[in-house]
Amino acid sequence: MKNRLIIFWNFLIVCSLFLSCASAPEKKEAVQQVDSSTVVQTHFTKIKLEPGKILSNIKSESNSNVSFSVYVPSEYNDTTLPPVVYFFDPHADGNLPLEKYKSVADAFKFIMVGCNSVENGMPFEQSQQIANVLFSDCQNRLPISTQQQIIAGFSGGSKVACNLAMSQHFFSGLIACSGALFENGKFDKNMSVVSVAGINDFNYHEMVALEKSVDVTHHAFIETDSTHQWPDKSDMYDAMLFTLMQMVKQNKLQIQKTVIENYYQTWLKKINSLQNKSSVDKQFKQLQFGVVCFDGLTDVASLKSKLKEIENSESLRKWRMRSQNLQYQEKEMQKMLRDAFSNQNISWWQKEIADLKIAAKNSNDKMLAAMSNRLLGFIGIACYSFAKQLVNENAPESDKVLQIYQTVEPNNSEAWFLSAVYHANNKQPEKAMAVFNKAVQSGFNQTSRINEYPALQQIVAP
Repeated sequence: MKNRLIIFWNFLIVCSLFLSCASAPEKKEAVQQVDSSTVVQTHFTKIKLEPGKILSNIKSESNSNVSFSVYVPSEYNDTTLPPVVYFFDPHADGNLPLEKYKSVADAFKFIMVGCNSVENGMPFEQSQQIANVLFSDCQNRLPISTQQQIIAGFSGGSKVACNLAMSQHFFSGLIACSGALFENGKFDKNMSVVSVAGINDFNYHEMVALEKSVDVTHHAFIETDSTHQWPDKSDMYDAMLFTLMQMVKQNKLQIQKTVIENYYQTWLKKINSLQNKSSVDKQFKQLQFGVVCFDGLTDVASLKSKLKEIENSESLRKWRMRSQNLQYQEKEMQKMLRDAFSNQNISWWQKEIADLKIAAKNSNDKMLAAMSNRLLGFIGIACYSFAKQLVNENAPESDKVLQIYQTVEPNNSEAWFLSAVYHANNKQPEKAMAVFNKAVQSGFNQTSRINEYPALQQIVAP
């Protein structure tokens, strides 16, 4: 088991570049290896737009295996070329972010494109080729401004977006949600970068690191209270607001001063309503965001004054000191949990997970609760990656890891589905059927995946 553990953590490091969601997508049709830079397209058919409606499953004209979805704002008119935002979802569900952020697109009057052909587990080279096809199609078939192109993603899709932003320098902005890749000097300095993550998200520290390390001129961090998920509409609104304001500062986008002032007052009203409910650190970050977002476009003297007051406060100093202590504790806990896969039994794991879940519900200590939630997420993603590898090898350690997975995430259909595969492979049809039914009860609906496992197929779909 110890040797397997070493292999596992090397495997997990690689997987973390592509996988940040603990549920598996349905397999997509293989995409032909076509680099858009080599595609010679003599004619592109313009997409017939329907304002206020999502157009799903639009096929690329240079590679029919690449598809995307498009949303045009409800008040769209063809007198100007609007900005475009390309969204990358970890499960290749291009409709999901478009459906979620329709109101944001309507508010700012930009076009949204959701990629349906890039998903977790793809090599970056393949995802880049697909993205190049997507960008080429959209730039030729949609009425968009090539000077106002923004890329956004969540989890594994965010890592893809980061990678594309480092390799393609025509983007005006990057919105990275709960997943990051970065190298110093790789991002265009004129591109704005917004990092978004919840304090309960196991990728929270990864996003903080992105915000601290990125070397572009305009960057911001939006901290939410959520777990590992696409940001709420309100948070995506702020991320888009920041991105668009930086484009205005660089003269890439023209917006009337009265409109900017209205954006500022609306944002200020929302922040003032939240200040008393937020931690001192979050208040500081919100004010810092406002200064960077609007400075140079309107008068932010009052924000700067409040920011300086909080920055020098004893409460912020104490908060940061405790945060640093908990961050160290969290790293030590992660090391202990990694070792526990090989040296602790299932009873130990059940107690440890139960204790973390109790701490996660502690409303009196939000910092400890958030750390506990992140550790639970850490266990979940580790179990997902480890279980997939072990089940594919039909290794005897599979059962223990699957039990840990089911304990930490009892409502995750993938934990039960992989368990069904394991029991089917070991000729335990009754157990396989029982846990497969639990997978279905937990939301499993990717029936085509059953065909990948002949032993399970004979049991559940004879």
